[in-house]
Amino acid sequence: MDDCKIPLCRLVFMSNYFIIPVTKSPHKGGRVGSVYLQDWYQGVKKAVGLLKKIPNSKILIVSDVHIDGEEHEADIYVRALRGLGVRGEDMIVVKDCYETIGQIDIIKRMAKEHKARLIFVSTFMHYPRVRWLTTGMKAKHYVAFGIPRPREAVTDVLLSLLFPLIDILGKRKWFQEKVIG
Repeated sequence: MDDCKIPLCRLVFMSNYFIIPVTKSPHKGGRVGSVYLQDWYQGVKKAVGLLKKIPNSKILIVSDVHIDGEEHEADIYVRALRGLGVRGEDMIVVKDCYETIGQIDIIKRMAKEHKARLIFVSTFMHYPRVRWLTTGMKAKHYVAFGIPRPREAVTDVLLSLLFPLIDILGKRKWFQEKVIG
């Protein structure tokens, strides 16, 4: 089951790097503390800092998470990026995929198509799983520190431990179907 697809339109731009703040839910439910101290926002800030330092780069947001009655996750990320001074031409938004595995698959295909190098920015709790899922890829990784959503912190720790086992058992597709399904 492949719930993810590359958008039909072709992106036309000159970019050597995609800077990817790997999305974590920015929705308020279950979050504690100021939005500016939360892990997802700190990831956005770190991505913006890298964008300013790395010529010919764009921030790439890949997510299709949307909760009924709430703003689309990608739109919240775009609003935060704009609030930090990022211009529309310096970001690419792909509203596709609900979970990290599929998002990374899209990112890999886009990087290959556009011959772009990858720079991942992960929250500290999500970092081990992102590293595992990008094993074998030529990519740089940065970690952002901030307040995680407590429920996601538990999930991230469990999946960091379980995901290598899921892969060893050849159950990645099964896992994706369970998460999406």
